[in-house]
Amino acid sequence: MDIRTFLLLVLPILGAAFVAGCDGGGPLDEESSRSARGATARDSGSVNFAIRRRVSSSVPSSADSAFVRLWQPGGDFNQKKIADVPDPGSQTEIAFTVPAGRGYRVGVMVTEDKGAQFSRREKALIAYGESSTGTVVGGDTTEASVGVRPTEVTLRAPAALRPSETDTIAAVYNINPPDALILLSAQPGSSPSFEYFNQMLLTEIETPNTDTTVVQRFEITAPSVTSRDTTYVKVARIFEPPNPRDWITGNRELARSYFPTEKGPPSFEIPVVPDTTGS
Repeated sequence: MDIRTFLLLVLPILGAAFVAGCDGGGPLDEESSRSARGATARDSGSVNFAIRRRVSSSVPSSADSAFVRLWQPGGDFNQKKIADVPDPGSQTEIAFTVPAGRGYRVGVMVTEDKGAQFSRREKALIAYGESSTGTVVGGDTTEASVGVRPTEVTLRAPAALRPSETDTIAAVYNINPPDALILLSAQPGSSPSFEYFNQMLLTEIETPNTDTTVVQRFEITAPSVTSRDTTYVKVARIFEPPNPRDWITGNRELARSYFPTEKGPPSFEIPVVPDTTGS
């Protein structure tokens, strides 16, 4: 999979620039920021992100917008904007005003619209990427890149379970954006076409995340059967709160997502194999 789906270039303006990578953009919608105080025109710069979507992008074609965040981890500076994702082969620009300094990072959440939910607009996160840290200096351009890849959940499970056997499985979400709390829950089913929420949740087991993934372990018990069978699992990903303030602008929130699907096939599969049949 080509994770360098988008290319984000930053052009030097007003004597300072920072370059990072991704694909996203379109007409700029709005900005919300938490900025370092005391900066003046002399020690500030304008950062322009030229956002292009590659024709061969692996990000789903349903992508229609991107939240772009520029911040200093552990610092006071944080700016965020949303823009439309352009058509393949086209581009747009997003501009930030940035105090000169070190340790800047760019993050991009690519989303698709899920409609209105009460008074908020729901956006489903479908791809993500962030840059390494960079420096904004007067009269110079620093280059970096952001590898943006589609979001996905994989399930780590035993090769097979015996009837009535209890074991653990782990859901692994392939991103972990800073300053955004992500929760994973799981439900079992007896058919690949079962609908999430129609079953009891699996019991969660405390599991540490990594810097780049969200991991949640669960306890699962196989059905009591006398012939070969299958246990099915679906996983839900939830942002808590659904509108993390360091990322989301305006009256919007990040919708729940379900893996592999919310209802209907496919589902994750774990074979259930009685001892008498072999594995």
